[in-house]
Amino acid sequence: MNTTQVLIDPDIMALPETAAVFAIFSSSICRFVGETENLKHAMMDLQKPDLPNIPLRHLMLSNKVKILQYLLLEGSTKTFRIVRKEEWISIYEPSDSLHSLSKSNNLSQIAG
Repeated sequence: MNTTQVLIDPDIMALPETAAVFAIFSSSICRFVGETENLKHAMMDLQKPDLPNIPLRHLMLSNKVKILQYLLLEGSTKTFRIVRKEEWISIYEPSDSLHSLSKSNNLSQIAG
């Protein structure tokens, strides 16, 4: 059984290269929820300067404390991960200004 992991200011290079659903929090507020085939690469992509979601990019590159919560879903299908992501969105209610990238389904291009 998979368990949810929570990391404060995670070392991205130490993250697993496994499919996952994840949430990024700052100041105890959920800022973003996503799904990916590779958690490590998704988190690296979210720090790229060409990320179209400017508020999220600023958060990821800032010195603010970030909390990463994730659930590894090794071997899962994209459809399964999207369902889990939607569940997390309804639970954590991410900030709309930072979450607009995911809602427009461009996340797969950036963090997928």
